[in-house]
This record gives sequence, structure tokens and C-alpha cells, in this order.
Amino acid sequence: MRYDVVVIGGGPAGSVTALTARRNYPDKSILVIRSVKKPVIPCAIPYIFGRLKSVEDISSSLELVFKRNNIDLLVDTVTMIDPERKEVLTKSGENIEYSKLVLATGALPSAPPIKGINLKNVFPIYKDGEYLEKMLEVIRESNSIGIIGGGFVGAEIADELSRKKEVHLFEILPHILQLNFDEDFCKLAEEELKRKGVHIHTNTRVIELVGNTRVEKVRVEGGDEVPVDAVI
Repeated sequence: MRYDVVVIGGGPAGSVTALTARRNYPDKSILVIRSVKKPVIPCAIPYIFGRLKSVEDISSSLELVFKRNNIDLLVDTVTMIDPERKEVLTKSGENIEYSKLVLATGALPSAPPIKGINLKNVFPIYKDGEYLEKMLEVIRESNSIGIIGGGFVGAEIADELSRKKEVHLFEILPHILQLNFDEDFCKLAEEELKRKGVHIHTNTRVIELVGNTRVEKVRVEGGDEVPVDAVI
């Protein structure tokens, strides 16, 4: 296959790039390659744990939009890019030539070096609808949730889960959101989450997730342990 424009990544950046290319170059062939069958709106992910009913509420598949704009979609994973030959190779064996290539692959969650991070019921946040549906099933059946990281995503999920769950938010810095706001604002955010029942553990380093096959406790530096049913 050969295309004038190939976009790797079907999230907000990749989708807007493909649609913008179509608007400005109506005669060009355009292909979007994305690795997940069921993409979601990334910024809306925290709300599936509270005010929204399901992952379907944040779906952003865009198949019909692409079809109406004559943009081809391939659900596959790119395994190699050859810039000299202007080709990409996919996991399923597709070899695709391009004139212009756009990389819009987004970000992946970082896995901190914590012992026990591979236990069951420990969930990084991936922008994959099918993965999030399985995660949501576990979270709904859990009573106590540990959240490691007090940035935007951690704070938003804590806020949503506080409606129905016991929530422990662990942050290694002196305050949550400290990489983004000044201390006064961070304190206001902490006070609001505490008012909603969130247990905030700042200046706290998580050193181990404890359990046999699934996570049962969060152990922090100093030896204290917090019982949990799941960790995000």
C-alpha cells in the first residue's frame, strides 16, 4: 500500500492531523494507523470512575468521521519505520509506503520502581477502551483504592472515586499538584479532597505493594502499611 500521508497514532493529535490534512489537501490519500480497537478521550478517563456511567461515554473511535472524509483507518501496531525507503512495517505484516509521515503516538504511563507492581489489581492508566473496561470492573468491586501519584490524573481520579470508595492518595512531594501550581493552590486542592474523604499521604514514598497474587497493602517508607483492594 502507498499513501501520501500516513499518521501513526489515532488519538486527539493524530485524528486532528488527518482531518486537517484532508481539509487542506483534498486530493491526497491519507491513512491513520492506531494500535487500539477502542480509543478514548484521554482527558475524560478519570470521570469513568465517578460521574460517567461507562467507558462508552468517552469513546472517540471516529470511524464514521474518517469514512466521511475519505481517510483510511488501520488498527495495527507499527513495528518499524524505514525513513530512507519511506516505509512502515506493522505487526500484522503490512508494508506501507508514504510521502509524508506524522508521529502522533502520545504518551505511556511510567512504571515506578516499586516491588510488587506486577500484582493483580494494580493498574496503570492506558488510553485503551477495552483495557479500561476490565479495570473499571475491578475498581467497582473494590472498597479501598490506593492511588500512587498526586498529579492531575491521580487527583482527578481520587476526586471521582471519593464519591463511593475509600481512597488513599500517595504523593512523594510535599504537596499534590506541586509540579503544576504554587503551594497555596496545592493546599486548597488538598483541603477540598480531604473534605470529600480522600486520605492524602504527602511526603510519602511507596516502596512496595504487598500481596500474594493480588495487591492487599501499600507499604510506605518507614514501614507503615495501608490495606487496599486495588492500586492505580
